[in-house]
Amino acid sequence: CTEQWTGLQQLLLGDGFQNVQISETNSTVFILVAESRYPSDLGILVGSAHKERNLDDPAKTTVMAVNSTQPMIRTTMLALKERYSSWANLTHEKEQLFTFLKSSFLSQQQLETCGEKGTLDEDCVQVGTQLIQLDPYTAWLAVIALPYGAFSGRS
Repeated sequence: CTEQWTGLQQLLLGDGFQNVQISETNSTVFILVAESRYPSDLGILVGSAHKERNLDDPAKTTVMAVNSTQPMIRTTMLALKERYSSWANLTHEKEQLFTFLKSSFLSQQQLETCGEKGTLDEDCVQVGTQLIQLDPYTAWLAVIALPYGAFSGRS
């Protein structure tokens, strides 16, 4: 995840983009358990672009994405749960892109869509998910969250 996020960070700073700067405060890439034989595994953070401080503690072998020490992971995961309301909806929903207004969500726990086509907005977060089926019983969900318009800002 870290390598992919770093590559994305460099891409957005490069030629063809309007110097879009992403950091751990406005973007993230992470993977979590989305389907499992064991319901208690749902939501476990498998990997993330930024160091998860809880995983450094040998007493803590797993971290739930909603309890991440990374604010963008925690906020994005809570927004996913609010939008899809259940794991079944999250893993079977055809629409895999959505936006939310970060300030509104953090202050009121209200998921408000946002984004004007083609404009970069730090407060508007665009989230994309991709289900990765590992076997008939296990799937991971890859999640990316970026400031809305990060890819629209091409020059």
